[in-house]
Amino acid sequence: MGAELDKLRSLPTPRWTLIVTVGLVALTFVTVLFSGSDKESTYLDAAEAMAGLGTLIGSIVLGVWIMGVEYGQNTMRRALAADPRRSRLLAAKVGLAVGASLALTAVVLGVAVVLMSLAASLNGASSPAGDIITAGLTYLLASPIYAAIGCAVATLARSRWPRRWGSPAGT
Repeated sequence: MGAELDKLRSLPTPRWTLIVTVGLVALTFVTVLFSGSDKESTYLDAAEAMAGLGTLIGSIVLGVWIMGVEYGQNTMRRALAADPRRSRLLAAKVGLAVGASLALTAVVLGVAVVLMSLAASLNGASSPAGDIITAGLTYLLASPIYAAIGCAVATLARSRWPRRWGSPAGT
């Protein structure tokens, strides 16, 4: 599991996934700030749409990346040669994908609560923080599922790809 955490910290895909998802929320903040709406529902809907969409897509990206990076770099065989317990390796990867998606979702929701509350207060609307947190609980439940599905799809697509068709990634 230590090697998996090192990959998560050192490779650029997780950072860019976080940057893009937080960037979606920041873009939404700028948009609703200049809308001048005094309705709390405007800020809640904007936060739900962009934070929800960003975290779900980000979770899929992380799930596929965590499993697919091994196949893309041709290191899956070496990893299994070092420790042939396939179920342990797959469980570590899925566990990391689930944990990373939960962390991503928590960070994005935290940013959404702060920025949407700030935009609402600057425009004279009531704060949607409580409602965003309530809606965010569903994303905390859904994101790990999407990450696990991403891992499964990457595993099936790469490990079961017929040799006669060539590589799906062009490698």
